[in-house]
Amino acid sequence: MIGQLVFKAGRCCAISVVLLFQMSCGQSGQEHQKHSEKLPEVTLDDGKRWIANPETTDGIRAMVHSIEQFQEDQQTDYSVLKESLQGFYSTILKKCTMKGEAHNQLHHYLVPLNQEIDNLSGENIESVYVYLKTYDDYFE
Repeated sequence: MIGQLVFKAGRCCAISVVLLFQMSCGQSGQEHQKHSEKLPEVTLDDGKRWIANPETTDGIRAMVHSIEQFQEDQQTDYSVLKESLQGFYSTILKKCTMKGEAHNQLHHYLVPLNQEIDNLSGENIESVYVYLKTYDDYFE
């Protein structure tokens, strides 16, 4: 009987530690698993570029222009640029009318972009810019 109580108490403590760990970082076990999975890569449509809605293409072009202007003006407040890029990204999502596999491929493109924008700094601005320039490799 005492052995069963000790076992139950130990199991309860172990469960509490796991829950505390998950809550402390603000993510569930499923979210941790998502982070460890490789992001899907964008592919072409049998060697051809996907047709994107104009609002998406305009949004990507606006992001490219914002980074070019930021660098040309030798600005250093990355939070302002980040906010601008997040606004364009949000508009792209809101105005997306794409369907089917073209839509899926667009999201394969956008997920890594969003992660880069969320972490925008002087360290990765060039990689964000280069990534945005690959849009035309996959979409028209």
